[in-house]
Amino acid sequence: MNLFIASIAANIQYIAYIQETIPKEAQGRAFSLVGSLMLFSMPVGLLIAGPAAEHWGVTLWFSISGILIIVIMLIGALFVNRRT
Repeated sequence: MNLFIASIAANIQYIAYIQETIPKEAQGRAFSLVGSLMLFSMPVGLLIAGPAAEHWGVTLWFSISGILIIVIMLIGALFVNRRT
């Protein structure tokens, strides 16, 4: 349940950011592109996570993927802050 609440909190800010930065006539295409990329990334992530978890173990894989998520988030934050 906590993950669901955190996902909602992140998505609200993300959607608001897209609505503020992308012109209204292009928002449909932008949301479609983002949705398609998210759907595509799920099976790709499973293709990577399955063998990685078997090779290194689930605990280490969760630690590695958590660190990667934080690094990607920080890079994204720097990119967004640079544009504003």
